[in-house]
Amino acid sequence: MPFVLSVGVTGHRADVLGSTVAGLEPMLRGLLALIEETGAALLEREQACFAEAPLRRRFVSPIADGADQLAAEIALDLGWELQVVLPFERSRYRASLANAGARNQFDALIERATCVLELPGTEGRELDAYVMTGRATVAHCDILIAVWDGLPPRGRGGTGEVVHLALTRGTAIAHVPLEPSAPPRLLWAAFDPTVLTLADDPGVERPADRANLDIMVRGLLM
Repeated sequence: MPFVLSVGVTGHRADVLGSTVAGLEPMLRGLLALIEETGAALLEREQACFAEAPLRRRFVSPIADGADQLAAEIALDLGWELQVVLPFERSRYRASLANAGARNQFDALIERATCVLELPGTEGRELDAYVMTGRATVAHCDILIAVWDGLPPRGRGGTGEVVHLALTRGTAIAHVPLEPSAPPRLLWAAFDPTVLTLADDPGVERPADRANLDIMVRGLLM
């Protein structure tokens, strides 16, 4: 079988990001490129475990306005395949987006996606649908990029809850903070020999550099 590296995204919407969105683009671009480089190097070392095929790169995003759309655009620009997870039928979800620009970008991303999963969210239970979208994104990725303010969950279905879900289930996280001066970091319950599931435990955190990404990706392969 081929070596498939799947990266998902969870992040705040445009109204929360505000002016910080301008500084996110280079950070996200650099992080995705580093993840790809790490995966390609691992495939080269472990080629005997996989089919003779290039690294396949999949990016999973709910493509909401804000971090989700920005990260999806960058992934496509870098040559990643886009897979989309939506809480409801696409026209209903499109109508919930912030403005005409976000809706136009949604249309463009849907056109370029290789797969669109529309979850059966129902009227009156929208919050449950957003919770399930976060869970589905986590379930479909090896590494979750979290564009997150670092605060505890402030309700169901938000970025903080998705991050804590991912950490608890052992999904590797690349945290992109909103402060421009703060570098990305890796959060993973399996860095320490004793599995940890609390985001504020120092044992789960490492700098987001090539050496630690290599440890993470090799661990995921094992």
